[in-house]
Amino acid sequence: MRRHLSKDDIMMQIMQQILKLTIITTTKVATTAVTELMMEKDTNHGRKVIGARYYLFLQQ
Repeated sequence: MRRHLSKDDIMMQIMQQILKLTIITTTKVATTAVTELMMEKDTNHGRKVIGARYYLFLQQ
């Protein structure tokens, strides 16, 4: 039985797609993308965690 994707699951999928794109861009563009994503996610409950997760994901 397949469960519905949570918002976190969907965000992680989007972030993985963004990461694939940022790999072929400059560091400046990648940094801007992360900053904008974190600022955008900052407005809602629990969204800071997602932004931080993406940042850590990029650091791997």
